[in-house]
Amino acid sequence: DVPGNAAYFGGYHATKRALLQTQPQQSSSSSSYDYYYSLAVTLFAGGMAGMANWIVAIPMDVIKSRWQTGDQQYASVGHVVRDLLEKEGP
Repeated sequence: DVPGNAAYFGGYHATKRALLQTQPQQSSSSSSYDYYYSLAVTLFAGGMAGMANWIVAIPMDVIKSRWQTGDQQYASVGHVVRDLLEKEGP
């Protein structure tokens, strides 16, 4: 879970920072536009962070699950990876 969480929080921070740099300077009075713009940036950054988490965590979770349920047919994690690539492709 640690690599997936690192990808999630890193992706969230990087996306939000990149999008907020394009935001126009806010005036002293906050408008509803600023609120909805910030809300949209937060939601989009959260979605991108979720995708970053999946890209990192899901492949490792599949390998772990196959190894755990392999009924001793796999000698190592590398064996699981080779078998997955041979039978199911990259």
